[in-house]
Amino acid sequence: MLTRRWGLPPRMSGLAVTGWQLVLGAVVIAPLVPVLDTGPFVLDGPAIAGYTWLAVPGTTIAYAVWFSAGRRLPATSTAMLGALSPVVAALVGWVWLGQALSGVQSAGFALALVAALLGQTAAHRPAGTPRRPGGEPAGCPGRVPAAP
Repeated sequence: MLTRRWGLPPRMSGLAVTGWQLVLGAVVIAPLVPVLDTGPFVLDGPAIAGYTWLAVPGTTIAYAVWFSAGRRLPATSTAMLGALSPVVAALVGWVWLGQALSGVQSAGFALALVAALLGQTAAHRPAGTPRRPGGEPAGCPGRVPAAP
């Protein structure tokens, strides 16, 4: 929303701005690592592969898509897409890792999916359209207004 309102800095792409936001976040968090992280730091092949996975598809591509969608979609649609993050994570775990969901996790999965879908349908209603108690937009053609 703020990028849409303020625009991008001159001569910078959305991806470049996102990169700088992530660098700033890392600079803010870095001093906390020695205080809060007590595990050993090992930089081996699997760790580098994991960091690469997190950096390229998990951050660079995801943020590029997110901000591109944010410039094109209504803010309500973009905000409701966040509810799909745990749904996608559960699907990836099920398909690629063979993980199963418990009953409570399945209920949460369904709730997140329904919330995202309902949020998308609500986002298509024009802003400022009043709703009647029955849910129909006020002034809907073919409807007789209810008596006061």
